[in-house]
Amino acid sequence: MNTLTDRATIVLTVVVLMISLFRRSRWYKKWSQNFINDGITFGSIENDIKVVSPGFKLTRDKIIPHFMNHDNTISFQELKQSLLQLKGYRKLSVANNNVKMLRCQELTESERIQLIDIGYFKKIQSVESCINQNSTIVSKIIETTLNKLYQDNKKNSDYAKLITQLSHELGYDVNNKNGEITMLKNGNVSNGDTPIMRINESLSHICRDWSTTFRTELNPIIEYIESQLKTIPNINSKKNILVIPGCGVGYIPYYFAHKYPNLQVHSIEWSNFMYICNQFALNHGKDIEISPFNQYYSNQLSLAHQTRLIKVPLKQIKENNGKNKNLISLWGDFRNYIPNVTESQINNITVLSVYFLDTAENVFQYLDSIESLRKYCSQDLHWINVGPLKYGTRPLVQFNVEELSKLKQLRGWKDLDTQTDNKLPNLNGYLTDNESLYQGYYGLNKFHSRYTKAK
Repeated sequence: MNTLTDRATIVLTVVVLMISLFRRSRWYKKWSQNFINDGITFGSIENDIKVVSPGFKLTRDKIIPHFMNHDNTISFQELKQSLLQLKGYRKLSVANNNVKMLRCQELTESERIQLIDIGYFKKIQSVESCINQNSTIVSKIIETTLNKLYQDNKKNSDYAKLITQLSHELGYDVNNKNGEITMLKNGNVSNGDTPIMRINESLSHICRDWSTTFRTELNPIIEYIESQLKTIPNINSKKNILVIPGCGVGYIPYYFAHKYPNLQVHSIEWSNFMYICNQFALNHGKDIEISPFNQYYSNQLSLAHQTRLIKVPLKQIKENNGKNKNLISLWGDFRNYIPNVTESQINNITVLSVYFLDTAENVFQYLDSIESLRKYCSQDLHWINVGPLKYGTRPLVQFNVEELSKLKQLRGWKDLDTQTDNKLPNLNGYLTDNESLYQGYYGLNKFHSRYTKAK
């Protein structure tokens, strides 16, 4: 025993001596300092860094283009958390779908046999297959975002390291030669805090904005907007700006930027998921298919209707987006937006609100923000609105059409055109499953107004 103890003591002494010599080496000191510095750098970046749009540029600057309040711009932490939540989409969606199967265990054996005979369990399994299909799109959204994030920031070594670290955390790898980001085979990470309803809504909005299936919802809106834009002098001019707050996944801004190539189009979106999907649509460059209604078990006609795929043609969008230099897609709070140009550069500013006005907790803040743009233009401030008045988000006030019209007049707006569509066939769908038993439609409050107060 003594011999064994002596040997152990000798081995331990040698190990301690080697560690001591190793820690004194120049290589170790350099490595440890770099490790500490990287930790400090990453920690500092994650706490202080902001995401600057268009795209996903990172910065620590105090001044953010197009937004007057630095504290209300998007942080890197928010982007990271949103991507982690997207990564958890499949796991939580499958878990929610499995609840349908578990509930059947409360039935009698005879009742469960009847469910087998009519193919009820096949339906639940088919929905899971649709979830898997949608999860591949979610993975493409994450991958496209990481690629865009890396390309926008690769020249900064600290940011490149940070993005590489985030990619690994999400289960992706960065090719050191070309910077391309791809999914790892074992990259199955997820975050339990995943807002499934918001992610499903964002996937549905990709369909609504970019598929031909939902053109019946968007075309009447676009037609009214076009009819009013034509009345603004020299609308297709670099001296004019079209501002679109609450732009969602971005088809309407894209359409008008393409329609009027000289008009400056500034789209603004505050929702993390919507903006990420907006950038995905503009940058992915490949056609996709999404099953937007698969998790809606109520009011379905058949399994085929519930699980049908919607084709979303994105292949040509990336190429055309490169041509639309007049489209600026911004991520932030519209209430802090500024045009970031001098007054002498702008004749008219037109604010286009589509299904947006009734999202305000305080409508007066939206009015203040729109009216504040008057000081940036030398000629006129216009406002074109198309949407319902279905208030949400804990509204402090809820105006009807008549009250809103009076309020605008009181504040210095003159109506150039007003229309109210509240009867068939002019009602408007919004993510409506027109092949289901329940189909919801909205009446639209449409107006074009000009601000008459002097600067």
